[in-house]
Amino acid sequence: MRPLDGSGTDDRRSVREWITCPYCENRDVDIEIWNAEQVVFDCEQCNSTATFSVGE
Repeated sequence: MRPLDGSGTDDRRSVREWITCPYCENRDVDIEIWNAEQVVFDCEQCNSTATFSVGE
């Protein structure tokens, strides 16, 4: 996954992305970047949710 702050070679600044669920392998999991320190994902297929804190 690219850096949340938009740094690096990828210059996209989207706050919504799609990832693969680590629990059921669903490839259409929507994640929301609430701020530079917290990412939330919600998988509708297996009803898994998680919040990740991103620290320095």
